[in-house]
Amino acid sequence: MFNWLTAQDARALAPAPKRLPIQEGYILVGFLALILLTRGHHLATTWMLPDASWALFFAAGFFLSVSAQGILLLAAVAIDAYAVGWAGVSDFCITWAYAALFVAYNVLWLAGRLAAQARSRLQVGGYAILGASVCELVSSGSFYWWSGYFEPSWQAFPQHIATYYAQSLGIFCFYVVLGAALLQVWKKLDAQINLIRSSHP
Repeated sequence: MFNWLTAQDARALAPAPKRLPIQEGYILVGFLALILLTRGHHLATTWMLPDASWALFFAAGFFLSVSAQGILLLAAVAIDAYAVGWAGVSDFCITWAYAALFVAYNVLWLAGRLAAQARSRLQVGGYAILGASVCELVSSGSFYWWSGYFEPSWQAFPQHIATYYAQSLGIFCFYVVLGAALLQVWKKLDAQINLIRSSHP
């Protein structure tokens, strides 16, 4: 599934750590547009795509700098605040556990950062699955223990995690594979454009 990326690709696409270069700025704008279009839609419907947040934060670790990650986090919070405060969306998920999402999303960013340093495609896939798994553990686990909606127990905790894990991982992998395919298309188009330019000085 993850045979689309090499360590050379990762190093070539890695951004400068202290600034937002033009290419990174374009990527960030695309990520912001996608999180705006999908956030809050946990399942795909006729008109709505499933929430791309997990995959975007993983990809942010791979392609973007720390400052860009901060912008993406602020955008997620702003979208949630607007949805609950002005768009009439239920505040069911806005509890003390919401703060744990900062940890969960930064776990995904770190997994993406580690994947960008990986030396094999298998390692990239491993970091992706590990990051998504820890993110689910943190996000669903914190909601289970701290939201106040449950009578938490260690016996019931594994079942609670298992309830949403497969769905969340499936959506994450869908977007990661889709992004990988788009990356390959972009690389081929870029190579063709460069070839045309070099043949017509």
